Amino acid sequence: MAVLDDLAVYLQDTVGTGTIGTSLFKGLMPSTPDVCIALYEYGGRAPDTVFGAATISLEYPRIQIVVRGASHDYDGPRDRAETIYQAVAQVGNQTVNSIRYQTITPLQSPFLLRRDANGRVEIAFNVECVKVPV
Repeated sequence: MAVLDDLAVYLQDTVGTGTIGTSLFKGLMPSTPDVCIALYEYGGRAPDTVFGAATISLEYPRIQIVVRGASHDYDGPRDRAETIYQAVAQVGNQTVNSIRYQTITPLQSPFLLRRDANGRVEIAFNVECVKVPV
């Protein structure tokens, strides 16, 4: 199971910040709806092995979380991003969507990523996950 699936389930079921496929998207930011969240995977650091074994013991995927709001609304997406930021920082040594995560650590505070052609604000932040592979 991909880390995007795990994080999407966590945000939907635990945080309550979106519905997968309706307002919470994996790997894309559709043109509609205006108010939505997108999760993007990008390169993380190299995995760890135990005592030089060929078996991977920990993975470090990284995800960018982007929250978009209605046209000319800054506070709405900024507040949702802050809620998600605080929630993912709470993940510690727990199972998310049947996968064990030691941590999900924000790499910076939420920031203004851009305003699109329709005046919709996108607020983003990046996280590093410490994941125990299946």
